[in-house]
Amino acid sequence: MWHKPSYSFKDIFRAMKLAFSAKKIWVGMLGFFVATTFYSVFTYLALIVSGTYFNEIWRIWHFIPLPVGESFTVWGSILLIFGIIGAIIILLYTQLAIAKITFEQLKGNEFYEVGEALSYTFKKGSPIIFSPFTILLIIALFLIGGLILGIIARIPVFGKIILVIFAPVSFFASLFIIYMFFGFIVTLVFTPAILASQDADTFDVLFESFSTLNEQIHRAIFYEFILSIVAGVGTSIFLWAVGRAVWIMEKVFGSSIALGEKFYQIEKVALYYFPQSPLFARIEGWLSGLNVVSIIYNIPEMVHVSKELYITGVFFAVFLYLLLFMVLSYAYSMISVGHLLSYLAIAKHKDNIEYLKDTEVKISTYEANSEKSEES
Repeated sequence: MWHKPSYSFKDIFRAMKLAFSAKKIWVGMLGFFVATTFYSVFTYLALIVSGTYFNEIWRIWHFIPLPVGESFTVWGSILLIFGIIGAIIILLYTQLAIAKITFEQLKGNEFYEVGEALSYTFKKGSPIIFSPFTILLIIALFLIGGLILGIIARIPVFGKIILVIFAPVSFFASLFIIYMFFGFIVTLVFTPAILASQDADTFDVLFESFSTLNEQIHRAIFYEFILSIVAGVGTSIFLWAVGRAVWIMEKVFGSSIALGEKFYQIEKVALYYFPQSPLFARIEGWLSGLNVVSIIYNIPEMVHVSKELYITGVFFAVFLYLLLFMVLSYAYSMISVGHLLSYLAIAKHKDNIEYLKDTEVKISTYEANSEKSEES
């Protein structure tokens, strides 16, 4: 069934419903698993290169190191940054796959498969890397130009004259760098949506991103504000439901006629493998309000249990991690869907194009005449 959008902020509220899909949540979980693995490997290497022992890293963070306030060497910092950037790129590719599934769904193709979305992502996803890289390259060239001017300014007398002459140029170049930075942010936000809705290359992505920045930035900011509220409410509801489901499991399996105290020992073994970080303190109030603190709270020391309970606890830890990835995936799916709906509305207001209608995919008169001549 084709879903007719309103091309306004009202569409953003549909993100909560459209994101609640087994296919999209599964793609999100797959993306988060790959991104987390990539990040964890390079963060482990960064900490080891910086002088932290593997056993110490494992004792504090286990599978997902979250270093806050840790000191890194130069090579450690490079490895950490590489791990973070790589994880972000993987998540952007994941967002493209989710957006593509949503786009096909909105066009009426309810049976668009995950495999097709992933295949499309790998074939068409290169602008996710090249578009922001192109902007960063331009910014870097301008900064290098400024450094060269600064070096020239060190020349006695003549250098100061050159600096004064080029001061207005330097000022406007600095303004241009700020403009390019905002373009970089818009590109990161909307590239997956642009690629999901049209057969675009790097140039098309940059053109659409900067035209959005120039003509529809007010809508983009407003839609992002609405999406943050929708995603926050949707994530809270879903996380609360997951927490209540685990609570029911605790009451059933922890009852005297079932496993009893042994289940809580299994749960403590599982929670030992969750990372600890000062970052969690910032959201502790939110988690407490949803009654889910107990299911993600790290146990600092391993409890002494039998080998059987320990192995069961390890598998239960894997299960809890899957639940965590599922919640994160639903939240990310709402963001991915919301950005797609935002871009479709922006494209309608900006270019009067409805990408959900096949009839709206236009070609120029020159291209049309060329095709006719080739057929004849």
